[in-house]
Amino acid sequence: MKHFGSGSKFCLGEENLFLQDALKKQQKIYFVDQKIGEVNHKTSTWFQGYTSDFFYAEGAVFYAISKKFYKLLILQHMIRKRKLYKGKLKFKQIFKLMLKGANDYEKYEISTRLH
Repeated sequence: MKHFGSGSKFCLGEENLFLQDALKKQQKIYFVDQKIGEVNHKTSTWFQGYTSDFFYAEGAVFYAISKKFYKLLILQHMIRKRKLYKGKLKFKQIFKLMLKGANDYEKYEISTRLH
């Protein structure tokens, strides 16, 4: 998970991976409807819109979530969120970027195991 999140190679997804790890370890997760802070959404240190970098990182996150079903996760996400992405890049371009992120993360994961 250390390669996900703001300031890292894959700029997003750390919270999703954290929750997945907790569920895998059969830890209990609770939702508490209570405000714990405020976020200024005017500027962001990592989100610059639905850019190539964004889609690339999302592909890596989906691979980290499921090495077996990442392509299916990518497709369902693209279909579900298509209104957000409309006018940014073409569907095929987005899919290729996400696959590249997944493939690069896979290679990175393999190289770190070898060293």
